[in-house]
Amino acid sequence: MDPEFIDLTPLRKRLGEPPRKVGFFSLSPLYFPEPPWLRGEQKTVPLKRLFAGFDQVWKEGRVLWGHVVRANANLFTPGTDDCPGLMIFSFSDSDETAVNLLPVYAKRLYDLRLSVLPNPTWTQSETEWWEDMTNDRSYQRGVKLPAAWQQEKADYRGSSIFFHRGHLPGTFIQSRLMPLLVNPKTDIAMPVPCSYWPKGMAEWLAAHHGRQEPITDSNAAKSLQIIAMEDREAAYQSVFGPIVSVLHELIPGPRHVDVYTFNWPAPRHEHAYVSGGMSDAEQPGGGAYARIELVFYAKHHAPWCSSFVRSFARCPWETGAAIGPWHTIPLGEHAEAVLDTARFPALMFFPGVAKSERSLHSVPLFAQASVRFLSIVPITQAELDFKRNAGTEALVAIIQEKGLDLAFDPDRPSLV
Repeated sequence: MDPEFIDLTPLRKRLGEPPRKVGFFSLSPLYFPEPPWLRGEQKTVPLKRLFAGFDQVWKEGRVLWGHVVRANANLFTPGTDDCPGLMIFSFSDSDETAVNLLPVYAKRLYDLRLSVLPNPTWTQSETEWWEDMTNDRSYQRGVKLPAAWQQEKADYRGSSIFFHRGHLPGTFIQSRLMPLLVNPKTDIAMPVPCSYWPKGMAEWLAAHHGRQEPITDSNAAKSLQIIAMEDREAAYQSVFGPIVSVLHELIPGPRHVDVYTFNWPAPRHEHAYVSGGMSDAEQPGGGAYARIELVFYAKHHAPWCSSFVRSFARCPWETGAAIGPWHTIPLGEHAEAVLDTARFPALMFFPGVAKSERSLHSVPLFAQASVRFLSIVPITQAELDFKRNAGTEALVAIIQEKGLDLAFDPDRPSLV
């Protein structure tokens, strides 16, 4: 690697040592307007603090290497929309050490995210980072990486960040590694606008730290059959009704899975959380259910529902085991952490959707792509034991006899 670009001294000289000045009638060089979707939010919303801190980041910020850990997938292609993300950086290590270690720590954080449930052997800090990495709506500011990963005097941290297209080469993220300005008092961080970068740095970064293609296996690539987001959303709305909100994928990876929320007022008074993008790739060993999307119905809305659906939409590729009709996934001691109640220690996947949405199966967009839908239904310990002892068909017979509302109710009685 070229030491000319690893050493950020030339960039620091170009920006000048802090405190830097901002004219009384001038805007900070870091300034850009809030996106429309953020303007109507209360001032207490964490992301708005980033915009309020532009001047101080410019005046007091230190120039450090940063590494992208999480970013809206749209940021990896040219565009105009500014989006949030998460980056890590170090106040303690030299430029050369940081360039070598930041990708290592970013990979370890990404590996944490791949776990569907927290590992009992993790430290408290690792568990907290797992919770953050699996929650795309989280906000970080100067949160230290797990101490067990670092040398004794090292100081690696993570902060939420907002990427302005005009500050990125070509208006998109071409390299996961990039120079940051970080306010040491607040840990608010911003990418150094590329207009200040030394000549050739953008090309060097793209060549050495560019985004790797997520799918390199030719068979995996052949299994892709991507449905355009606009087409999928239109099809969903034709069956489920208006989309209330979308949990967008922020972490670049092999599969882009968004989760759509739908609400129905009385008399139905239920909610649905539907994955979108899982079916773009075939499940390993999925057979007739190679391409699926997941639906979770609930009697009550809860913030965890969307992330819950996304976590299990990733399972087939993270575990190598396909999800099919009537399959169960035990949650064990993690049930309460996953479902906010310990009464349901397993999930069962029912073929199809609720009666009101059965027209979904005949939508040409999904029928032509052989997309199947499975509904996630939490089951009690007694129901799980009955399935194990009497068999799936016996449990299904009881479900059909007594009837089971697909919408999750933490207080529902057990069928057996």
